[in-house]
Amino acid sequence: MDEFSICQIKLDYVIQEINQPPIGSIMNFFNNVAGIVAPIVAGFVFDRTGSFAANFLIAGAILVVGILCYVFLLGRSEQIEAPGGVDHRIAA
Repeated sequence: MDEFSICQIKLDYVIQEINQPPIGSIMNFFNNVAGIVAPIVAGFVFDRTGSFAANFLIAGAILVVGILCYVFLLGRSEQIEAPGGVDHRIAA
């Protein structure tokens, strides 16, 4: 994975290399959907309020919710062993 985000780095640590493409693809899909939907929602909010202040408040609220989820819901991460005890990162 060549993206540099905390979630991608944590994903690289927790799962084995063989499972990264499908899980990484799902994460990238939802990231791209958010990138498509966010400008539409921001334009709608701007049209309704006439100001970008509400957009910044919404972005701040999403940020706070994300931080709280990361801190309280994620929990401790441990690397998942590959079937048969083979670490594909070392074997390759």
